[in-house]
This record gives sequence, C-alpha cells and structure tokens, in this order.
Amino acid sequence: MVTHDGVILYSILDEFSENQLEELENKYPAFRRYLHLIKKDPNSTNFKIRRHHEWMRVVAHSHFNSESQKTLLNRWSLFFIDEIKSYTLENPIPDKLSLVSLGKLGALELNLSSDIDVILVGNNSDENLKWVRKFIQNFEGRDEFAFFTRVDIDIRPGGNHSPMIQSYTQVENYYYNHGETWERLALIRMRPIFYDKDTKKQLEELRRKFCFRRHIDFNSLEDFSRLRTRIHQEQSKSLNPKKINLKLCRGGIRDVELFTHSLIILHGGRSPQLDTSFTDEGLQKLCELGIIPPSNSEFLTNHYWKLRRLENLVQSQEDAQTHFVHLDSDLIRRVYSSQEELLKDLRSCDHLVGNFIQVDADTSSQIPSSDDDLTTFLEGFGLDHENSLPLFKEILSYTAKSRFSEKDEQIRKEVIISFLKAIQEESENKQLALETLNFFFKAIRVKASLFKFFQVHPQVLGDLARLFGFSQYLGQIICRRPELVDNFVYRAQATPPEDLESLLEYLADHKQLGHILYSLDYTKHKNLERLSGHISEIADFIARALLAKLTEDTKIDILKLGKWGGGEMGLKSDLDFVFVYKSPHIPEEIYKIPRKFVSLMDANYRAGNLYGIDMRLRPSGNAGPLLVTEPNLIEYLKSKAAPWERQAYLKAKFLNSDKNELKKVLLSRSLTDEDRLELSEISEKLIHKIIPEAKSVDLKYSEGGIVDCELSVQRAILEENRIFDETSNFSFFEIMQSLNPLWKTVLENYTEIRSLEQSLVFFRQTSSSKMEQQDFDVFPQIKNFGRGTDSLKDLILLLKENQTLLSRLRDTQNT
Repeated sequence: MVTHDGVILYSILDEFSENQLEELENKYPAFRRYLHLIKKDPNSTNFKIRRHHEWMRVVAHSHFNSESQKTLLNRWSLFFIDEIKSYTLENPIPDKLSLVSLGKLGALELNLSSDIDVILVGNNSDENLKWVRKFIQNFEGRDEFAFFTRVDIDIRPGGNHSPMIQSYTQVENYYYNHGETWERLALIRMRPIFYDKDTKKQLEELRRKFCFRRHIDFNSLEDFSRLRTRIHQEQSKSLNPKKINLKLCRGGIRDVELFTHSLIILHGGRSPQLDTSFTDEGLQKLCELGIIPPSNSEFLTNHYWKLRRLENLVQSQEDAQTHFVHLDSDLIRRVYSSQEELLKDLRSCDHLVGNFIQVDADTSSQIPSSDDDLTTFLEGFGLDHENSLPLFKEILSYTAKSRFSEKDEQIRKEVIISFLKAIQEESENKQLALETLNFFFKAIRVKASLFKFFQVHPQVLGDLARLFGFSQYLGQIICRRPELVDNFVYRAQATPPEDLESLLEYLADHKQLGHILYSLDYTKHKNLERLSGHISEIADFIARALLAKLTEDTKIDILKLGKWGGGEMGLKSDLDFVFVYKSPHIPEEIYKIPRKFVSLMDANYRAGNLYGIDMRLRPSGNAGPLLVTEPNLIEYLKSKAAPWERQAYLKAKFLNSDKNELKKVLLSRSLTDEDRLELSEISEKLIHKIIPEAKSVDLKYSEGGIVDCELSVQRAILEENRIFDETSNFSFFEIMQSLNPLWKTVLENYTEIRSLEQSLVFFRQTSSSKMEQQDFDVFPQIKNFGRGTDSLKDLILLLKENQTLLSRLRDTQNT
C-alpha cells in the first residue's frame, strides 16, 4: 500500500492478483525489482516507494490493456505534481519562486521514464539556488530505493548557459526578442506547479501572446518543416533496419505532436478554443473547427495512444528512457495485430503529416564523415580532393556561434552545401573559391545571422562563389568587410550622411562595394569598356559628393583628365584632374578647397583611401597652382601648351558641366613638323622595345602596348582635327577606323591588352603592368577575359602584331 501522512492511498498488491503480478515479474525486469522492494517493506512511506507503486500500476494496466493510456498517464502525471507539491510543504519555497512544467508533464501525458521539463522563475539569489539544487537532488538522487525522476532545466530560456533561475522580466525579454518556433510549441504545454500568483498571471499572459498570433503565421511553416527535418535526422543517426524509434521515426509520436501543436499555433490566435495542452483534445478541436477532417482526427488520436502504450511497454523493461523497439518484439503484438499493422500506421501517419509539414532534404547527412567519402564528395563538385580536403575539413570545423546552436548549425551545413553547388556552377577557379570561402568563414567568425542571411538570399551565394573563384583581391575585400555582403541584395547603400566624417566613410564604402559589384558584372559579361565606364562613374559620384560638401560655390569645377576624363578607369586608377574656376576672379576662401579636397581624397578610411591623386597635368606642371581660372586655362592651351599637353587634354571633361569649349581650342591649330618631332621623341622615350626572349612584358609601355596605342590614336585625332563627342580612347579608335579599317584591329588588340592589364589587379592584386609567364600558369582563367591569349609567347606575338599595325598607320598618317 502507498501511504502519505498516515493515509493509505494505493497499493499495487491490492489491485492485481498474485498470478498477474507473477506474469509481470517474468516479463519486465524493472517491475520485478520494484515489486521486491515493496514486498521487502510493504508499509514503507518512502516517496520513491510511492512512485514505484504508481509506476507498476501503469505497467500492469498497459500490459493487460485494462485502462486507457490517457487515463493512466493523466494519473501518473498528477502523481508527480502532487509529490512535488508535497515536497514544498516539507521544504517551504523561498519567497516568490515559481516552477513551471513543460513537455509531457505540462500536458499531463508523462510517460513511464520521462524527464520532467521545468522552468524556474524568480530571484536568482543564493537562497533560491540552494533550494533548487536540493530540490533537484531530492528527485534525482539514487539510494536503496532506486530513484524518482530526472529534472531537466535545460529547456529554460537561453538553455544551459543562462541563469538557472530567471526573473519574469528576463523570461519575457528572451521569448519576445529571441524566442523560436520550437519554444512556442513547448510553451503550449506550460503548466505552473508552484508559483507566486503575480508571476503565474504574467506567465499565462506571456504564453498566450507568444504562442498565438492574431493572424495565421504562415512564416512558421518553414520552421515546422525544419523542426521535423531535424527530428528525423536525429533518428537517422542511429538507424537500424531491425528497430524502430517510436518517438522520432517518421509517423511516430513526435510527428503526431508536432502536427497537432503546429496547427494549434497557426490557428490558435483566431480560435481561442484551440488553446489546449492535451494532444488528443487538440486533434478533436481542430476537427470541430473544420481544420482537419474527422477521419484524420480519429486516426491520429488512436495511432497516438497506441504508440504511447507501446512506448510505455518498452520502457517497462528496465525503467529506462528508451524509445527503440525491435520489430520482432512480442511487445508490438500486445498492441498491434502484427508488425505490418504498426508499419502501415506509421506510413499513413507520415503521409498525413507530410502533406502539412514536409521533411527537407537531409543536407547534413550529405556531408560524409570519413576522409575517403569526403574525397568522393568533393570530387563530385569538381574539386581536386588532394588540395581541397584539408581546406574543407577546416571549413567544417567552424561551428555556428549562436544561442540556438542546434538550429543554426543545421543552417550552416545547408549553406556549406549550397556554397559548394555555387562554386561548381559559378567559379572560374574552384580551388581559389574554396580557399577564399575558408578565409571568409574565419573572418565572419561563423556568425549565425549571416548564415541565415544566405539562406534567405541564396542568389548571393552564387555571386560570392563567382567572386571568390575569380579574384583573390576582390574576395579578400569581402573577407575583411563581410558587412558589405548584404548590399549584394540591394545593390545600393543608404542616403549619404550629412556630417563630413560619416560621409567620407560612406564614400569609401561606396567605392569598395561598387568595385566589387561591377567586377562581378565583368565576370559575367567580359566587357572591359562597360567595367571601365562603371568604375569611372563611381569616381564621378564620390568627387561630386565631396566637392559639394566642401563648398556651395558652383563656379569651381573639376576638369577630369586621363583615364578618368575618358571614362575608362581601372580598379587601381588614380584621379588625374585640374581644379578650374569658371570666372576670371577667384574668391579668397575658394583657394583652400582644392588642398582640402586632395587631402581628404588621399586619407585612409575603414575601406582604404578614396583615390590617389595625380595633378601633374595642370598648367605649368607640379609647380603650377592647384586652381586655375577657365579663361587662363583656355589661353594656356591656345598659346602655351606643348603638343603633348594638347594631346593629353583631348580627354578632358568637366565633372559638373557638359559644356566643353576646350575641344575647339585643342583642334584650332594643326600640328607642325616641330610638334610631330616632339611627340615622336616623347613616344620614343616612353615606349620600350620588345625583347622576344624576355621573361616579362610591360603591357603599358612595350611597343604595341597600351600607351603606344593611346598616343597613336590621340595624335591621329589631332592630325585629322576630328571633332568628337566622347573623350575615351575607345571612341577615338572608332572615329579613326572610319578613315582606315586597320584601326579596328588595333582597337581589338588594345582591348585585349587592357583586359590582360586589368586581370593583374583581379588575380595578382597589383597595379603593375608587367606580365610574366607565371601569371598565365597560376591564373589560367586570364584567357577567359580576352580572345584567348594564354601564354607570354602569345602576348609577345600580339604586341608585335600591334606594333606593326601602328607603324603602318603612322606612316600613312605622315604621308
């Protein structure tokens, strides 16, 4: 008999016959042990003996199927709650400490060997902590009477890294700011056991608001799917074809609970009658509201309680928290007519639940664990396993840093798989992409928020894979500044800030982001002129914004020269320009603007400096003033400018004005023989002879190279006095090819050589124009950005061909 305070409550010996008890002893070893303890001292009032009486009662009725599982587990759960309350009578609760049960105990569906999940709310004082530790030890401690139950407090807000006892404010802040969908499912089954009245009221209000939303929350469907996926992934880790995990298998106990409670969460905000913690009652109410058909409600209810009965019989063996049953076990036949009936019901439940909550592809299981399997795995993505395996293992070693490590770790693995697919499909150099991905993961410190971002914006993975496999230089910018990644989605930044310091940082970030985005565009379209135009537009934007911030005087302008003036800048280009004041008289306060502008442009910011500055083309060179008036500039170009200056100013273009009177001035007089001689001498000093056996070639200053092409076409424009609208070298070539088709071939060669020059920035992170055979060997993707020049030998032949064409064109021009 079970007694408490001298009152006889219940005895297993009184309810079942000797023959029944003997049958149970023979069938369940734990039953035999507990029966021996009871018979040894039938009048014991130890609370663990009371527990064993009740435990054996559930076993006996489950075995003989003489009482419904719902009634059995309801009584078993209430017994636990009564024992907890009895303990508090003997050990008074500290002031304002509340204990709330969740899970099976909260739903009054506790199984035979379940933990009890609890949350403690109150003051995290030493007195309260001491009481809680004693409380847990009382129920978990083992002695000659075995044990009572395990108390699990890890389900508390924030998990096992958070305080054991939390104030209501802490609990509220956690759930409203960090609570996840699985915690909404858990709080549905909340049941206060002992509590401060004010706290109980607050917690019930919190539960109602947190669990139920006024509108149907379809965004949670993805979370439900992820939860169900994780449940079955957990089960698959210990998959045995001869055993079934009744709790975690498809169509098992957890599937029924997830299905029911998920629908309650979705519809409970609009239908308060769904607010129930009981699984079968929830199914019934869902049916009454027409959310699920009666046949589904009836099947799931019967299926659930049959599984719960079988679960209790399995745990009756050793009073152990196990959910595995062997398919040949005769316990199955105590509940089902055959194992086939059980399997059929599991399949039906899986199908029914799956129509609402799908299981995602098991991406985590796609990542093998052994080196041999990983090797095959990586080869499937086109990666050289010998070099990729150590890198990939390092990538896998980083774990998601977050409060919700399990969920975010799953997201991390999904993103890794997606990255590999993107690398396979998008990357020019897959090995480089994997190396940069490794650096990137280190840089972001595996922040869970960024992995969630990738999951929501999968197109960004393709962009990054293309970028990482294209240019180490660009990839490392992202690694150093991962906060730029979200701008991949919006392709823009916020409105420029008002204060100067913030504006400068903004402009530096704008340049860096723009270079990345336009380079990404270049990897797709292989259009150098388009890339150069975009890079020049960034410089325009930055210069306009800074100049406007420094002065409101619209008469001061910037005359763009060189690559900037022609709208054909590269990633490492400096700014060539002259400050021009469009009036004969310059106010005194304006003189300080150019120096401040130059100083701010060249200063260092978080994203680096804005631009290097080159003002050697201003009138009178480096010795001349930073700021000149437009009339003085025109007069200088008309009467004093050397022929090479006239040639350089062909590319001049104002930043803030489309009017350009300089063209007429530059073309107002023809080249003299003396001018031609001077230009030829300058060209000879700049241009180097090609050495066929050379180990490197200067793309810029070699015969037939970039400078040779540009000087030749600019001189041709002066010779012909050709009026032009655009100031780029590309447009000059197009003008001249209408006079001689050889210029078209030169333009093609020029574009090829410029592409190779730009590739050095992408691949070698340098602004040097010297190219070696090693560049072609180490970066084979270089040939994809031209017409196929893929060796130093090919390059020399290309330059020689171009040099020959230019010589013929100059001869023709001189004639």
